[in-house]
Amino acid sequence: MRIEKSLFYQRILFIAFWIRATWGFCAEELVPPLDGLKPIVYMAFDAVLVFLGIVMMERKRDKLFAAVFVVVAGITTCYYNGLSVLFYVNGLRDFISYLFVVPIVGYFLRDAERRERFVTDFDRQLFWFLVLQVPCMLYQFIMYGAGDAGGGSLGYGNSGIISTLIFVICFYFMKKRMDPERYVASLWENKIYLLLLIPSQLNETKITFLFFPMFFLLLLPLNRKLFLRLLFAIPLMLVLVVLLGMGYMASIGRSEANRMFDLDFMMEVYLYDDGQTAERAEALFDAGMDFAGADIPRFYKILYLSDFDKQYPGHRWTGLGVGQFKGGTMIEATKFYKENEWMLSGTMIYVVQLLIQLGIIGVILSLWFFWLMFSPPEKGLKRDYNMQFFIIFMFVLIMVYNDSIRYCFMMLPIVYVVMESWYSNTPVAEINDGEEEGDAKLIAEGV
Repeated sequence: MRIEKSLFYQRILFIAFWIRATWGFCAEELVPPLDGLKPIVYMAFDAVLVFLGIVMMERKRDKLFAAVFVVVAGITTCYYNGLSVLFYVNGLRDFISYLFVVPIVGYFLRDAERRERFVTDFDRQLFWFLVLQVPCMLYQFIMYGAGDAGGGSLGYGNSGIISTLIFVICFYFMKKRMDPERYVASLWENKIYLLLLIPSQLNETKITFLFFPMFFLLLLPLNRKLFLRLLFAIPLMLVLVVLLGMGYMASIGRSEANRMFDLDFMMEVYLYDDGQTAERAEALFDAGMDFAGADIPRFYKILYLSDFDKQYPGHRWTGLGVGQFKGGTMIEATKFYKENEWMLSGTMIYVVQLLIQLGIIGVILSLWFFWLMFSPPEKGLKRDYNMQFFIIFMFVLIMVYNDSIRYCFMMLPIVYVVMESWYSNTPVAEINDGEEEGDAKLIAEGV
């Protein structure tokens, strides 16, 4: 009965995965009347993960983390900040990946029979997900050019998420199939995954330029021979990065490419301008005018946190409660968001969003979640340092680039490749020995 139940859960997960993965593009480009149903579909996907996470949560440490997070978020949101339970429940959707994705993936991986079937099937889903991005992103590029519209099958506004997923999934497949002793030959043998990286250059996601060198570097083993291998690998990596860079510049046009590599422009977009952009946005907002064109630099929003402490004293540790970035469609936005929409709209970086919602306590809870994610699913497994370094590198960049970590659809494949890497990096005999020892312990205890 165990296998049948887990297969039922797996099918629910895959059906939800594909509906969520394709609804955006289908609704926007193929069946426009469906576009209005996107909030409902996305909420349904969240509900599926909540259901599966609850029924699959087996480990005590996962249960402890979920209980502590829900209670702490509830106290800071409803009691300390006086927001309604409805706001609280809706706001928890930003943290579904924290609460339920690790238990879901762990449920499928910790049992040998479930793991064999799930890894085979989910790897197949992820491969076809990559393939699907090629026609979707090529169509979006032809129709709308390079920009936010290039969200692949996820639809408009998901350019950063889809590019990140393309890199993560391609790296996962390459890492499983690479022979480090035959680096160049292995790259050629697995060229399909290099070709599937190309769509990530059709949507102007600039962070991918930092992903490229780490992608090729971490396909090499981290050992004493790394320096010698780098002597041969770096020229090839440079050639590939230059070729992809040329493709990227060709996709966005010469004038736009020149602007992308202009230091003053990059400073104004990401770091800090003279403050006039924020002042203009606030003035337009106060006047009830459209301020969407005043795109405030992302790092300027970090500086805003100092003013945030002055305007809302006593919230440094607790934040203002979950749900500050939800609402506006089916649920009314919070008072804080309405007052500060000029600053909070546009691209929001995750660290700012986390601090506004849960304060320093939220940072502590986030570190706890990442510890659960990167710790071994069970004893006796060997850490894949290359895979984990690559994902950690991406997370560090994303923390100060956008807020995509809060989207559980993006986190599901990422958590999977991290947790599965423990098993693919451990010899099968050692995994089996560990499972047999665990079964013997349970029998001895009379379970």
